[in-house]
Amino acid sequence: MSVNASDLWCACMGTPSPPGDTIGDAMEEAEIGLVKLADALEESTLVVKMLLTGQMPIDDGLADKLSRALGSTPAFWLKRQSDYDRNLARRDFVCNGCDGAGGVRWSDDQ
Repeated sequence: MSVNASDLWCACMGTPSPPGDTIGDAMEEAEIGLVKLADALEESTLVVKMLLTGQMPIDDGLADKLSRALGSTPAFWLKRQSDYDRNLARRDFVCNGCDGAGGVRWSDDQ
């Protein structure tokens, strides 16, 4: 099995970008505020805040609502969530060869 450096996510690499970052960018581009998005999603502003901070995952229903409110497809929003979840799991990978800057030092015996 080969391992690509891009497949590794060490704790020193920081926290991956939550889907909320993309939601925030789309809100800014569409000039939609928190309350207006909450209304469009038929959710509370608390739910939108939790989406923006990565504290609430995007499920099928929210993906559909985000698609209608901000564009793209439900599949896009679900993939964005899936990528985030996968990168969170990778972040927790403890890399013995971590160089402290997100890189990996390989030795001949690894």
